[in-house]
Amino acid sequence: MLRRLCRFGSAYGLGPDEHASLIDAIIEGKRVGSAFVQSRVARGESTFIEMWKRRGGGAGDRRRLRWLENNRAKLLAGLANGEALSVQRRQVTDLSVPWHRAA
Repeated sequence: MLRRLCRFGSAYGLGPDEHASLIDAIIEGKRVGSAFVQSRVARGESTFIEMWKRRGGGAGDRRRLRWLENNRAKLLAGLANGEALSVQRRQVTDLSVPWHRAA
């Protein structure tokens, strides 16, 4: 996950001063996405109910959000470290981001 996060930040040209906003947007996106799915579950939409159950329902959803919130600092540190590695790698090899390959 961290490698993909670093690639995402690098591909969009985010500087270190923008890393916190990226992590916060991911966390907020999880909150918004969860509310959307919960509303569809409440309406009784079977596809969303099946997905909700497979992912552990409300407890699973809260666990994933809590993980993001609890690991915010680690994600920021990893993003900063990955950004430094990405810059070094580009300077040496000038590689583009390989979106099509598994990380």
